Amino acid sequence: MKKKFRTGFVILIVICVLAAGLYTAGRVCWNYAKLRLSQYIDKQVAQEVEQIATESQSYLPASGTESESVSETKFESNGETETESIDETESNAVEANGPVREEEISNFSAELILPKVFYFRKTDEDQQYNIYYKNITAGEYDIFELVSQNGTQLSDCYRFQTSEVNNNLFDVVMRLFSNGNEVLASQGVIFNFVEPQSDDEINLLCIGDSWTEMGEYCGRIQEQMDHLNLVGVMEKPGENLPRIGHGGWSLFNYMNNFMTDLDSPFLFPIGVAGSQYRGCVQTMKNIVTCDDSAYNVALYKKYARGWKDEGDFLWDEEGYYKEPLQGDVMTDNQRPEGERYIQWDGSQWVPMEQQPEGYEYNFSKFMERFAACFDGKKPTHVSILTGANDFTYGCNPAEVMEWMDDFLEPMIQSIHEYDPEICVMIASCQLGADQDAFGRTFGSWITSRQYNDSMKTMLKEVLRNYDNDEHKARNIYVVPIYAMLDTENGFATVVEQADSYSDETVERHTDALHPNEVGMNQVGDAFLGILELTR
Repeated sequence: MKKKFRTGFVILIVICVLAAGLYTAGRVCWNYAKLRLSQYIDKQVAQEVEQIATESQSYLPASGTESESVSETKFESNGETETESIDETESNAVEANGPVREEEISNFSAELILPKVFYFRKTDEDQQYNIYYKNITAGEYDIFELVSQNGTQLSDCYRFQTSEVNNNLFDVVMRLFSNGNEVLASQGVIFNFVEPQSDDEINLLCIGDSWTEMGEYCGRIQEQMDHLNLVGVMEKPGENLPRIGHGGWSLFNYMNNFMTDLDSPFLFPIGVAGSQYRGCVQTMKNIVTCDDSAYNVALYKKYARGWKDEGDFLWDEEGYYKEPLQGDVMTDNQRPEGERYIQWDGSQWVPMEQQPEGYEYNFSKFMERFAACFDGKKPTHVSILTGANDFTYGCNPAEVMEWMDDFLEPMIQSIHEYDPEICVMIASCQLGADQDAFGRTFGSWITSRQYNDSMKTMLKEVLRNYDNDEHKARNIYVVPIYAMLDTENGFATVVEQADSYSDETVERHTDALHPNEVGMNQVGDAFLGILELTR
C-alpha cells in the first residue's frame, strides 16, 4: 500500500513539473509574440514616415524654383531614432498629394480622419492655425500624440504660427494610443504652406446652407485674400458679400426645389435657354413682396432689381416679369397640370404648346440667367459647403455614397461642363457644439454625439472618394473646415443660473450648429491655402 502511494506521489510530482514547464514555455512564447507584434507595428509606423518623406520630395516642382533639403523628421520607433530628410522650397510649396497610404494603422475602434494634405496660406503677416484633435478622431482612445518638427502640441490642438514654420512643406505623423501604450491608429499627413506667387484674379462663388446665408466666412475669405472677388446672386443691399446660401437647405433642395415658393437658382425647364427663363411666378412674387428681413428670400431682392440695391423691381407684385421678350418662359404652379410652363407670345403669358418634360440642374443656364449679377466676373472657384441639413439625424456609408452619386457629383459635373478649369472646393462636415447647445436647439430629438458622428461618417466617405490625385487633376479639392473649427470657443455661449436652487452660474453653449465670429473666421481661413494653390 505504501509502495503504491509513493508511486502515485511521484507521478503527481512529475505531472506538476511538466505543467509548470509548459506554462513557462507558453509565457515565453506569448511574450515573444507580443514583442514581435509591437516591433511590427512600430516598423509600420516608421515606414509610413519614410514613405511620406519620399512622397514629399516628388511633390516639389521639377524646375523654376530652387529647392534644398533643409528639414528632418525624427521619429522614435521602439527606442531607435530614425531620421528622414524632406525637401522644402523657399517659394510656393506646390501641390503635395500622393497615393493612398495602405500602411495606415487602425484597429477600427479608433480612427484618424485626415486629408492627405493640409494646405495653408503663408504670407508676411503672421497667422495662427489650429488642428483640433477631437475633430479629426473617432472611436475610443486614451492618448493623442504627433511627431513634427514644427508647431506646438497642446492638450486640445496642434497649433502653429506661420511666422514660426521653418519649412513650407513637411510631414506630421499622428497616433492614437490606449492607456496600455498600444497603438490604435496611426496616419501621416503632409502640411503644405503656400506662398502667394500670382496676382491672378479669383472669382469665388460660395454655395451652401445657413453658414453661407450668414456670409461671415465668405467675408473672412474676402478680407484675407488679395485679388479675390466674391460672386453670386444673393446679397443684402450694401453688403458686398454676393453668394448663394439658403438656410435649412441640403443638396437635395438645390437639385429639386422647382416650381415652389423659393426655387433653386440652378434648376431650369428642359429645352429652355437660361437667358429666356424668368423664373417661377410664386418664387418671384415672394421675393418682390417679402419683408427686407425675410429669411433666404430677401437676399434675392437685389437680383430682382437688376442687381441694384435700390429701385423698381423687374417683376410685378404677382410675380410676372414686367418686360418679357417673345419666347420668354416662366413657370406657374397654380395653373392646371399640363399648363404650368408658360411663354410670352408677344402680348400675354400662355401655356407652352409643347410642355417641357421636366427640369434639370444646369450650371451653364444658371450663368446665362444671372449674367447681370456677375458683371463679367465668371467664377474661377466654386465652394460647396454642406452637410448639416443633409445628414442631421444620422447616416451610414451607403447613404453617403448615394448622396454623392445623386447630388454632389452631378453638381460638380454641371459646373465643369460650363468650365472644366473651375476649381470646385468641397467643404463638407459641419461639426456642431456640445450637448448644452443641442439640448437648447433640439430638445431631446438629437444629441451632439449623434450629429457629430453623422458628420464624421459623411466626411470619411467624401475624403475616401474625392481626396485623391484623380480628383485634384479634375480641379476638385476637399477643404478640411472640420479640422480647424474650435467647437468649444467657436460657438456662442450664455452665462446662466446653474439651477433654480443655486446661486452659482454656469456658461453654456446656445447654438448647436452655427459658429460665432471666432468659428466663422476659422472656417474662412481653412479655404485660403487651396485658393492660393489654385489661383
